[in-house]
Amino acid sequence: MNRYKKFRVPTLDAVTAACAVYRQLGNVVKKAELNDTSPTSKTLIMDHLSGTAPVEILPVDQAQALEVTEYIRQRMMVDTLAGRGNSPFFLGVATLLEKETTSSSDLGILAWAPKLMDDLIARDDRNQDIRSALHDSRYLGTVDSAISLEFHTLECYYVKAHDHFVALGHDGAGNAVSFWSRHQVTGVREIRGRVRRHDRNAKFGNIAVTYINYVKFKK
Repeated sequence: MNRYKKFRVPTLDAVTAACAVYRQLGNVVKKAELNDTSPTSKTLIMDHLSGTAPVEILPVDQAQALEVTEYIRQRMMVDTLAGRGNSPFFLGVATLLEKETTSSSDLGILAWAPKLMDDLIARDDRNQDIRSALHDSRYLGTVDSAISLEFHTLECYYVKAHDHFVALGHDGAGNAVSFWSRHQVTGVREIRGRVRRHDRNAKFGNIAVTYINYVKFKK
């Protein structure tokens, strides 16, 4: 088989190759980069499955391929039953894993399957840590009141649609606080702002969160 022509292989074989390449690259997925001519994860997988340049497949890779497939399938089923949405990328990987065979044109997506599982597990662990840290959270201040506090960052993620970050943390006493920021927020920062609203956050166990705006960072 020529890797530049489409071919089909058993999906489990493709995931096994993806796990082997992921392991050999140090648990990363290599993408095409400018001025970098080294093979990408997709190329390595295609070369292996086409017989052009086989990679070493270890028993651990075969075991991980089964784990990855089962984990993503189960997560898809649970999320569907719970009415939780998923990213288009996750849905794309999950859909491919439901098929017995895979086209060579989809190997670039399956190359991410082992990392997707690792990232989801890490996110679940992080979310559980946040739930534990904030399980006794109480609201701070009153709506429209000014507050100052020592903000302990728990997570801060970028929302592309708004070109802002969303920071979530606590006041040092386990009371949850969240706000938008133009810049990524890390560590412990002295801040002041105005209480925009009080609301519950179901993602972290229906905890009480004080949402603030007009946030200023103290030097």
